[in-house]
Amino acid sequence: MLTPKLPIRRAALAACLLSTTIHSAGAAVLEEVIVTAQMRSQNLQDVPVSVSSVGGEKLIAAGIDKLEDLQAYVPNLTMSETGIGTVIYVRGIGSGINQGFEQSVGMYVDGVYYGRAQLSRAPFLDLERVEVLRGPQNILHGKNSIAGALSINTRKPSEEFEASVAGVYEPEHGEEVIDLVLSAPLTEDISFRFASRLRRMDGYMENLTLNRNEPEREELSLRGSLQWELNDRWTANAKIETGQFDVTGRQVEIVNDQPAVSDLPFFDGRRYSEILDRTEFPPGGGVFPGPTIDIDEDSSVLNIEQDYKRSSNGDFSNNETQNLTLRFDYGGENGDWSFITSYLAYEFEELCDCDFTGARVFNLSLAEDYSQFSQELRWLSPTGGRFETIAGAYFQYNRLLFQDSIIVDSDVVPQLLNAADFVEGGARGDNDPRASSDPFEAAGIGDAGTAVQNLTSPRDFRGETSTFSVFSQVTWNVDDFWRVTVGARYTHERKTGSRVLDFADLEGNRRPIGEVDTVSAVTFGSERHDLSGERIENQISPLLNIQWDATENLMAYLTATRGFKSGGYDARSNASPSAEPTPANPDAAPGGANQQVLIGTFEYEEEQATSLELGAKMTLLEGAGELNIALFLTEYENLQVSIFDGTLGFNVGNAASAETMGLELDGRLALSETLMLTAALSLLDFEFKEFQNGQCYQGQTPDSPDGRNCIYDGKTNQYVADFAGNISLAWRSPISDSLMATATIDALFTDDFNPTQNLDPALEQDGHVKFNARLGLSAIDEKWDLALVGKNLTDEAVITYANDTPTSFSVYGSIGHYAFMERPRSIALQWRYRW
Repeated sequence: MLTPKLPIRRAALAACLLSTTIHSAGAAVLEEVIVTAQMRSQNLQDVPVSVSSVGGEKLIAAGIDKLEDLQAYVPNLTMSETGIGTVIYVRGIGSGINQGFEQSVGMYVDGVYYGRAQLSRAPFLDLERVEVLRGPQNILHGKNSIAGALSINTRKPSEEFEASVAGVYEPEHGEEVIDLVLSAPLTEDISFRFASRLRRMDGYMENLTLNRNEPEREELSLRGSLQWELNDRWTANAKIETGQFDVTGRQVEIVNDQPAVSDLPFFDGRRYSEILDRTEFPPGGGVFPGPTIDIDEDSSVLNIEQDYKRSSNGDFSNNETQNLTLRFDYGGENGDWSFITSYLAYEFEELCDCDFTGARVFNLSLAEDYSQFSQELRWLSPTGGRFETIAGAYFQYNRLLFQDSIIVDSDVVPQLLNAADFVEGGARGDNDPRASSDPFEAAGIGDAGTAVQNLTSPRDFRGETSTFSVFSQVTWNVDDFWRVTVGARYTHERKTGSRVLDFADLEGNRRPIGEVDTVSAVTFGSERHDLSGERIENQISPLLNIQWDATENLMAYLTATRGFKSGGYDARSNASPSAEPTPANPDAAPGGANQQVLIGTFEYEEEQATSLELGAKMTLLEGAGELNIALFLTEYENLQVSIFDGTLGFNVGNAASAETMGLELDGRLALSETLMLTAALSLLDFEFKEFQNGQCYQGQTPDSPDGRNCIYDGKTNQYVADFAGNISLAWRSPISDSLMATATIDALFTDDFNPTQNLDPALEQDGHVKFNARLGLSAIDEKWDLALVGKNLTDEAVITYANDTPTSFSVYGSIGHYAFMERPRSIALQWRYRW
């Protein structure tokens, strides 16, 4: 049974007070918000789902250019870019960093599934609205949408001529945007629409090493749509779009670097940054014989405070996307049919300076090539009868190729390894409980650094998936007050995966088995492997929904549903799942300490969610106000998690169980004919009920049965804030016969949350309030408008993702962290002209 906690009770009381307060408001009436969350066009107040809808005009006015900007306006939605991927969370649930994952929050563009994380970085262009559906959405939306769904709807061709050009100029970060839209009828039955966006930005992070601002962005998006009214029954729509969004540099910096815990004389008491900047190490501090090494790295590595300044040798991300969608709609007396065919593809290349410093330690190259074909058939019965049905079938085939490689192309790592190799216990030292002997000495390696000189570790992951499903949802209109909906989706999925990791030189020539294997195992946690597998799953996702129209202005609902997210194969682990040791060094004695044992992961199992949601949607004050409430409880079994291995890899596992519960409120109130108040609030409580193999943070003593990880039982999750929300006040009024003035202020607030996967308390993000505002002037007929748009006016420093600095602790014993930073204060000039 779901028992509301004290904050939830307070929120419910606040909702009651709000409904009482707005009883004295004026006689203005709110416009309906139309959504397609259930495949039909419906008033948002009639939809028995916790859903937020942001219209195209609000997206433009607030300067929301991509999904990451949207999260501030939708409570319980979090999206963040990371060093090697992208994560999306709803109600505390999301997929971790791993290219083998599809997202737990499904993204759908004009009804087509966009399940890959990289696609969420694409810019928004000429949108009608974005709908965010919270909770499992496996029946109508299907395909792994176990945490929620994002439904993005683009604007369609118009029957009348329409054209506009719009722009944004923000001088502080060098941002420039130009949008062009043209829509018109070609004949009596055919109309088209063209939309394009060109965007560039210099960035807001200063790269001290390269003396430039980052991330520098170059974006170009093009879309063409055609609509053809074939006859009174048939309509055909075709859409083709392509996009290119390239980024030079990243919004990431080192925010913490603590002294080494090793007793090694080379590193004792030194920070990782000081180790990298140290021009000369004396030979063993006069105690141990050793070499004199000359690192002499850029002094920018000593910048270890959060100040929007980074130290990096340079990185980039180049992305290209293509989509072709054909849709045929038939409207008849017995219902409406839709046939949706889509081809989707993208590719990207990235270089990550993944030691996140200006030292030439190592780089990581990544490349991904993905293509997808899908076909969906839907039937919607006529409305107004005793029974209303939505049914259909879906097929999808996709192919994924992912490649990455560590690149050691300087002498920094070899020099440091050679220095560490002269002391018993390696870089961790004799007093570190994790080190009992020098693994390099035991392996007969006297020059560990030379073994990884000019090293690459090419990894090739390939996956193919075929999915077929059928679904149906039937609503029984019992009487004028009660409706009962039952639904189910059956899914059959076949998935294959393979992963190969090897060691090579900078030219790609394979390195023979030997010292390189032992040193790579100790230093990078990597070993050669060649794995493949095939899995077949059959799932049934059921749903039961009961709606009660208590009055003309109050609808309450109860939903029980079970969702699934399919299993798959890990693309990012650096080792095989077996306990077999890494290949033996043939020049050393067999057996003993020269055998390094790494345990990675490959296959992971399906995830299951069981959810209960109780909600109400109210229209107040004769249409002047609305208030929506949703109380939810979702239990997850075999929750899929991606665990950083402490060095460079990510291992996928299934947490035994987790539970998320909370309360969501949102409402609108027309204070007058010119003044509108909107607000949203979420209260969230997440708890791992049983999770034995969570990632330990740096310096934490492992307490899991495997002796390597940490028990997360009773802990919360990444990105979970006890409360978050927004309040917006918008004013719009004519100031003359020809001019209209507008003003909007948004307050966006959140409680503390942790942006790290390992919940490191050193990186807790403090709760804060951000303010966005817009002041505008336009023609009465909206032919032109001009505005100033301010974002993050309080200049809050917000971490969107953070993790351990790779190798700083695992190799050198120094505790360090890097963080991705949200954009600081910006003020832009926004304009648009229509004709």
